[in-house]
Amino acid sequence: MEGTKMGVVDNRTGLEIIAASYDKILPEHDGKFAIIKDQLLGYADTTGKVIIPVQYKDGISFDEGRAFVFNGSKWGMIDERGKLLGQAIYDDIIGLSEGVGRVMLNNKIGFVNRAGVQIVPCKYPEAYDCAYGLQPEGARK
Repeated sequence: MEGTKMGVVDNRTGLEIIAASYDKILPEHDGKFAIIKDQLLGYADTTGKVIIPVQYKDGISFDEGRAFVFNGSKWGMIDERGKLLGQAIYDDIIGLSEGVGRVMLNNKIGFVNRAGVQIVPCKYPEAYDCAYGLQPEGARK
């Protein structure tokens, strides 16, 4: 439905939380909604307050207080205040699990911690999300 704007209503009270002024709103995760307007992404909390203005070309939902955002050329990790953690240097992001981000640089996969610091170098052709703090390593390099 072209031209339709989205908002958020509390289905328990019927009260509007986010006014219907966005092109798209992703489902709430980790207490935040990803909001999209004019092809830019930002984040709002569950009270409707915009906590990170729409400014990114793409992004993923918050998980454990962290999210990955795309600035138009590279991906980086931000905290709940929108502060960039580490550098936005990654070609792609693959996921966020247990506070560890799986990232890709030059077609090789590595991992960053919650501070955005690379803890496993981007040198593996395959890698999977962490489980219980363990990470299987790809046999081929």
